Amino acid sequence: MIENKKPQLKYNYDLEEHLEFRVHSFFNLTSEIEAAHFSRKMNVLQLFPTSDIICGVKKKLYSLMSFLSGDLNDCLPISFSRDEIDIIKLSTKLYFNLSIGNFEILSEIFERLNLNIDHENIVLKLIEGRDLFTNLVDKKCCLRVEENLVYYKAKWSWDIYNVLEGNRFLKLGSIPLLKIEEK
Repeated sequence: MIENKKPQLKYNYDLEEHLEFRVHSFFNLTSEIEAAHFSRKMNVLQLFPTSDIICGVKKKLYSLMSFLSGDLNDCLPISFSRDEIDIIKLSTKLYFNLSIGNFEILSEIFERLNLNIDHENIVLKLIEGRDLFTNLVDKKCCLRVEENLVYYKAKWSWDIYNVLEGNRFLKLGSIPLLKIEEK
């Protein structure tokens, strides 16, 4: 939500004071959910064996940082296992969906993690507060990822996810040089 602050203020979608109030209110909502449903903060390392895959992906992506901050006219081959690609797809899907206020995605994540929590109730509470997140009157609506109101990292996640899914025609073009080859 806070990442969308800059584009939303730039395009006169919201006033800064109003956005800050919504951020604070949404933080309170998530704090209430956390206090009611989680006895302690969840750590990615509790998701073993998935945590090993997540750590491996993270190391590979960190190794790309110097390349990505430089001249992107070159090609840098990097390989990922099928499990690593699944983690990247899940992460990017989660990121762009949460960035636009699509909290229903959390049901899929919670079910996949097989956690013993009332995830339906958590998702319903987040949906009830979606207007705080999106600033839309209709709580059923989410922002659209292609809108200028959505931060560019969500658009990157959208592009990466769709390329990995084989949906090249759905790319927004925010990462024009992204090419995936199967070997």
